[in-house]
Amino acid sequence: MKKLAILLVLTAFCTTGCVQMHLDTTIEKDGSGLMTLEYAMSPTVAEAFAELAEMPGSGDDKAPTMDDFSKEKIEKACKRHDCKLKKFEKTDTSVKLAVAFPKLENVSKVLADAAAGPGGDGGGMALFKTAEGNYTIGTFQYEAEVDEAEVEVAADEGGDEEMNPEDMQKSMAIMGKLMGAIGELDVSMKITVPGEI
Repeated sequence: MKKLAILLVLTAFCTTGCVQMHLDTTIEKDGSGLMTLEYAMSPTVAEAFAELAEMPGSGDDKAPTMDDFSKEKIEKACKRHDCKLKKFEKTDTSVKLAVAFPKLENVSKVLADAAAGPGGDGGGMALFKTAEGNYTIGTFQYEAEVDEAEVEVAADEGGDEEMNPEDMQKSMAIMGKLMGAIGELDVSMKITVPGEI
C-alpha cells in the first residue's frame, strides 16, 4: 500500500485531474536555484486518503494526507540543508511551495526529510560532473533525517493490529477509488538550466 501511495504522490501534481502535480526547477550557473511545487488532489481522493489513514493496521504505511504537509517540518528541513522556504500555501486539498537552494541535491534532501516518516528515506536529483567536464542531472538515494521525538511518537502509535475481513473489504473499496483516480493523474515536471543542453 505504501508504494501505491508514494507512486500517487510523486506522480500526481499539475492543473487538472483527480491528483495533480507541477514541479518546476530553475538552476542557475552557480548550481543554486529555485524549486516550486504545486500539489493538489480532488476532494474524493483526499477523502479516500484520509479514510485509509484511519484504517486499522495502516501504521507507517498510511496514505499521505494534506495533514502530512507541515510548514514547520519543511522549514526545519530547509534549515538543515541550507535552503530557504520562500512560499507556503496550503488548503484542505492543495499545497504550493517554493524553496531556494544552494545546490540541487539540497532541495531534494529537503523534500525527502519533509515527506518521510520516522526512519524514512528517499531519492533525489543532483548535478554530477562528467569526465568531459560537462554537468548531468542524475539521481541519488538519501536517508532522511528525522527528529528523535518523531520516531518516539511513531513507535507509540503502533499500527501492528490485524485487519478483520470487514475492514479489509472497506480498505479494498477505498483502494478501488484511488485506482480509478490513477487514470486522471496530471503530472508536469520542468527543469530549466543555463547554457547549452
